[in-house]
Amino acid sequence: MGGTSINLGGSAFLIRSDFAFGSVRIDGTSYVPHEVDIIVSSTLATVPVTDAETVVLTAPCTVQGGVSGEVTPFTVVGIGFNGNCTARLTLFKSGTESSGNGRYTFQSISYSFSSPVPEPMTVTLFSSGLVGIIIGLRRKRAKMQSQ
Repeated sequence: MGGTSINLGGSAFLIRSDFAFGSVRIDGTSYVPHEVDIIVSSTLATVPVTDAETVVLTAPCTVQGGVSGEVTPFTVVGIGFNGNCTARLTLFKSGTESSGNGRYTFQSISYSFSSPVPEPMTVTLFSSGLVGIIIGLRRKRAKMQSQ
């Protein structure tokens, strides 16, 4: 498997019977899920040619989807979401190939989600608006003091 590229993305559609127990927490609100639909898109990650016991691959990814569930009994709501994430795949050495390279099997995959980061142009626009407001207030105050 050495040198092989792997896509760390995927998709899932789960219904209530797929959840043994638990909840989904989005923006501080817990939902008892009825349905969860998730699509994760990722760049390719390459498994290095190595003989290490464990290999961990990470790749940036984006996620989008939706959850419908109960906030309180008999109150079903739906919420959509999207954002950035980091995919982390852990492979465990299961043997050695004739070339001496390790042969690996799947151990786990996890996705860490991050808060949205404003685009640079949004920050620039917001900052220039604040500067304009401050300049306007100073001019108004100076004009009032000169009268």
